[in-house]
Amino acid sequence: MKYRRNVKKLFHISLMVVIIFAISIPYFNPQPAAATEDNHSGGFVIESEKVDGYLELLGALMGKVKIFEADIHGLTMTKVLNNAETPIVIKIESEGPVHVKNLETETIDGLPPHLGGLCVPSKVGGLCLKDVSMTVPYQTVDEITLPNATVKTCYGNECGSIPETPSMTTEEAKKMLEGIEEEPPSSLEELNEKLQENLEQFNTIKNLTDEAEKLFDQINQGNQIESIKQIIQSVDGLDSVSDLSDLDSDLKNKIESLNSEYTSFDNTTSKLFNNMEKASSNLEELKESISKNKETLAKLEEQDSNKENELKEQSKIYQELQQKMSDANEEQNENSEEQKQNSEQKNEGKVPAFEEASTRDKKPDIENLTQKWNTLEEEIKPVEERLKKVTAAVEEIGLKKTKEDLSQQMDDTIKSLEQLIKKLGLARKEKEENSKEEDGQKKDQTDNNSKEEEENTDSPDESEKGNQDSAPSDGSNNDGNDESSQKDDTDNNQKDSSNEDTTNNDNTDGGQEDGSNNEGTNDDSQEDSNSEEPNEDDSSDDTGDEEESQEEDSGGLLDGLIDILFPWRR
Repeated sequence: MKYRRNVKKLFHISLMVVIIFAISIPYFNPQPAAATEDNHSGGFVIESEKVDGYLELLGALMGKVKIFEADIHGLTMTKVLNNAETPIVIKIESEGPVHVKNLETETIDGLPPHLGGLCVPSKVGGLCLKDVSMTVPYQTVDEITLPNATVKTCYGNECGSIPETPSMTTEEAKKMLEGIEEEPPSSLEELNEKLQENLEQFNTIKNLTDEAEKLFDQINQGNQIESIKQIIQSVDGLDSVSDLSDLDSDLKNKIESLNSEYTSFDNTTSKLFNNMEKASSNLEELKESISKNKETLAKLEEQDSNKENELKEQSKIYQELQQKMSDANEEQNENSEEQKQNSEQKNEGKVPAFEEASTRDKKPDIENLTQKWNTLEEEIKPVEERLKKVTAAVEEIGLKKTKEDLSQQMDDTIKSLEQLIKKLGLARKEKEENSKEEDGQKKDQTDNNSKEEEENTDSPDESEKGNQDSAPSDGSNNDGNDESSQKDDTDNNQKDSSNEDTTNNDNTDGGQEDGSNNEGTNDDSQEDSNSEEPNEDDSSDDTGDEEESQEEDSGGLLDGLIDILFPWRR
């Protein structure tokens, strides 16, 4: 029984060794296999804490990973075999650094590898990525070293949790790498250009802050807000005016004042808020830019310092070599003293050359740029304080809220003015109608008086004519009394006729002629009255036209006043 148990245990160990050997071989196959589901069996997971070296970024965004040369730290490769009921997990781990050359692979899903972040590369022009993980079906490499590698096999989760490597989207990868694609300034000339840009941006911020202070003083000291409120109240009070006769000029003056004050206030506050917003955003951008440029300058200074130290070390070694060569030649050559002098002269000429090459123009320029940026940071502080004061003052008086309230009051004033203008238009219309009615009554009274005068003029002529017609019958009557009374009546009629119309004559023939003339006059009066009837119709037509034009004037007055008052609301 014990023998069987040992055999079974030995069998399991041998099987694991075979599996490890079989699995490990394809990891670094020099000939890549096609990434299909038929031959990769789910692929294997590669995890690394840091990849530092030269990589191709464009291919990585498409899921094609290519490392020209790099050091991989904290490497872990995991393969899961799901052939049995319980999956078998095989892990190969190495703390590194694992040095690789020309490593190529691709992700199974064709998406970029998952990146945890960026780090500072150790090589100039290189790239450093943190927490890189990806699932790949294969990988090829020309050269690789696995220092202190360990291999683990286990069932299920005995070796720890099985890693999951969710791929990043292309947009996420681009966002992660966007800081790499734009290389920072690598020369003093570029940094000097950045300094000039920072100075120009600072001048812009300073001008915006100066103008913001002036605009705020104009609003705060100019008493515009109170003036607008008073005008709005006075306009609202016009609605209660009973006598609208003098309202036209008063309303026009108030509208012009309100329009002028509110337009000035609106333009001033809008410009103030715009300047404050621009100055604040530009100030934050400037401070961030200065910080980045100073960091780049420090890195450049560090690189130059390292090069300088390296050159100094090389020059020291060179001096020692020259000294040894000089000492050896002293013993073998009679002219050793002369050669020694020549050698020392060469050393004195060459050693300073290293120092001169490392320090020439670089140090003064770096120090100068650093000093200028430090000075700029000091100049920014008072401007920033002024901008904060203006912002605090605006918030203290509640200028933004006041502007919103005034805007609402202006909307209410518009509605009030609309009703007031309609009321004014109706009053004008009523006044004109009353005036026309009075004119019509006067005209009718004049016509009636004319007709009465004409009737009074016609009545004595007709009576004279009647008397003349009755005269022959009176002559045929033999009654003396009747004749005398008739004669008296005739005389009285003639006297009355002479009093009313100076054109009548005393004799009977004159009376007859006057009667005929009066009949002609009556005919002419009738013709004149007939000719005046169309004129009355024309006047009624004119009245209708004037009413229509008055209605049109009322609507035009409303639109015109609103346009004058609120030109920005058209």
